[in-house]
Amino acid sequence: MNVIRKPNALNAYSEGFQTSWFSDFLFDLFIRNRMNSVWGWLLLSGIMIAVSAGVAIIGPMLGIFIIALVIGGPLVFSTLLSLKTGVYVIISISFSIGVVIMAFPSLQIGLLVDLLILFMFLGLVYRSYKSKDWSSFKTPVSVVILIWIIYNLLQIANPGAA
Repeated sequence: MNVIRKPNALNAYSEGFQTSWFSDFLFDLFIRNRMNSVWGWLLLSGIMIAVSAGVAIIGPMLGIFIIALVIGGPLVFSTLLSLKTGVYVIISISFSIGVVIMAFPSLQIGLLVDLLILFMFLGLVYRSYKSKDWSSFKTPVSVVILIWIIYNLLQIANPGAA
């Protein structure tokens, strides 16, 4: 007698373990049904009502912050994972920096670029440490990142850098 198992992406992680009803529910909600169910609609409606109430109470800056978080969070995470993606993000920010500074003169975009370079470096160190392969520091991109970090560290001691 053949046993037909329900296809479940969690099976690869839960071999030898029993999956709970909650993990199966989350898998069905997010992966299989792609939020196109009653629970998905309720969840999205709840998020929409909460964001709308927050914007009404706090102001439009909350909406701008949430949009920046939704866009910026994955961008920062992707710079941790991939040097190539990080370089593309930094080049895109560098080309659009003039428009942003004209719209918001008090915004410190240069610090954003420096933080992204720091995240790229930390991601490179983490990946090298985890894989025990430090040869990725010999690539031209990682050398430029190291030079940029050393330059920024030297600017801390520069009294005219402010």
